[in-house]
Amino acid sequence: MRVPSSKPSVLVFISISCADCSAAAKAVAQASRTSGDKATFLAVDLDPGVAPRDLSGFLSSVNAKNLPSVVDEKAALTGKYQVSALSSVIVINPAGKVTYRAVNPTANAITAAVAHSS
Repeated sequence: MRVPSSKPSVLVFISISCADCSAAAKAVAQASRTSGDKATFLAVDLDPGVAPRDLSGFLSSVNAKNLPSVVDEKAALTGKYQVSALSSVIVINPAGKVTYRAVNPTANAITAAVAHSS
């Protein structure tokens, strides 16, 4: 997956050891199901030591198994988008500009941000 993409990109920054992160992952997964192919979605785990299978297991446990995921081992995405809080969700328009940023937003807020970033 490339970020930015030819359509809006939605990134949720989580850690599988973060209790609050399950709500953010669920909201992004719900927005993904609602938005269909209008955007690309990605769960980004900030813990460089987490195994990809553990990340997949976490996402499955919070009903977000449809979300593609990546471990941000070298903090490339975290640094590029200046993420400083777990459960952060950002929407990036196709030009590469961050058009939305929130911590623990609702699925409806994410879906609306996607619609405004097209």
